[in-house]
Amino acid sequence: MSLSRQRKFDLNPVATRNRLLAQLSRSERKALVGMGKVPLEARQVLEVPGAPISVVYFVETGLVSVVGTTRPNHRIEVGMIGFEGMTGTAIVLGDDLSANEAIVQSSGEAFRISASDLRVAMLQHPRMAILFGHYIHVFMTRQPDGGRQWTRPAGRAPRPLDSHVARPYRRRSPRRHP
Repeated sequence: MSLSRQRKFDLNPVATRNRLLAQLSRSERKALVGMGKVPLEARQVLEVPGAPISVVYFVETGLVSVVGTTRPNHRIEVGMIGFEGMTGTAIVLGDDLSANEAIVQSSGEAFRISASDLRVAMLQHPRMAILFGHYIHVFMTRQPDGGRQWTRPAGRAPRPLDSHVARPYRRRSPRRHP
């Protein structure tokens, strides 16, 4: 679907389910020139690893899988994007190439904007770039169990996450004395 055939972006924050777009001010939403709502079809590929990102999607309904490749023919899902997020994170980070594949897992709708229009809007409204950056940080660091599996050994009470740097717990083999 061409950018000209999409439905216009409503400036009312109540009109969007996407949590990122709902947090933008009216002037920030006005800066998102050319944004419109488009359907997402199951198995639709939104980003290809190593390819330039031309458009960014803010998911309203449905799910998008982010799939990483560790070696040829070995793919693993590294994240999911729903109504809380966006694709095209490399654009926010100042790059234009996708590191992973983004595939629609469950059909729905999303707001779509060209990468160049999003860059212009973020330059005009630095708070928007900061908000998207916070989302990317959470997306990259979150764990399905809230990070608890990385902060404590099995059977021990969890430690507060802010008391240390979260890191994988490594089991040590029992010491053998000679």
